[in-house]
Amino acid sequence: MFRFCAKSENPDCKLVIGGPHVNALDEQILKHYPFVDAVVRMEGEEAMFEIVKNEPFKKILGITWRSNGKIVRNPDRPMIKEINNLHFDYSLIFSEIKQWKDFEVPRELQKVNHLPIIASRGCPFQCTFCAAHEQWARVYRSLSPDEVIKRMDYLVSQYDIGYFRFYDALFMASDKKILEFCDLLKKSKLNVSFRIDLRVGTSKEVLKRLREVGCDVV
Repeated sequence: MFRFCAKSENPDCKLVIGGPHVNALDEQILKHYPFVDAVVRMEGEEAMFEIVKNEPFKKILGITWRSNGKIVRNPDRPMIKEINNLHFDYSLIFSEIKQWKDFEVPRELQKVNHLPIIASRGCPFQCTFCAAHEQWARVYRSLSPDEVIKRMDYLVSQYDIGYFRFYDALFMASDKKILEFCDLLKKSKLNVSFRIDLRVGTSKEVLKRLREVGCDVV
């Protein structure tokens, strides 16, 4: 289906893919799917911008591609240091995801509008069962608590969101930041529930504060 919709309509278009799985399977993807022109490894914002600008593939860091039938793996691209400057435009996809629900939460929460959100990239830990540290080159970065609240406030006002599902590998990774987030969320008076991922061993103080400001699922 993907091949038919893209290459059959425009054989000269560049078909580029990315995502968490391609970091380990980039060369295999190009071997098995000849219609894929390039694979963007790890973060894609800067690499895709250069691809759209029609920069030569050989100059673009962080991609795997073909040159004269041979697979070429360009050097990794450095991780973006400041992610507060990165924004996701929900307006581009909201018509498709406005009915989305996190069905793993209590039934009562199903009655409000849901939205997925991310407040960080990577994880500072290196658990052997998890690929997050490989996907993000062992670099952990998070939005500031103030920036997270600003984004939540905007999304609530724009789309009437009542529940957020944070898809971070580890939510904020700092008790200090989490407590600051809780304080700011309480002051904001946002009437929302949310779900996060935390490590075993998170302090009772942090869990209590999260519960008080709307964290219904961990």
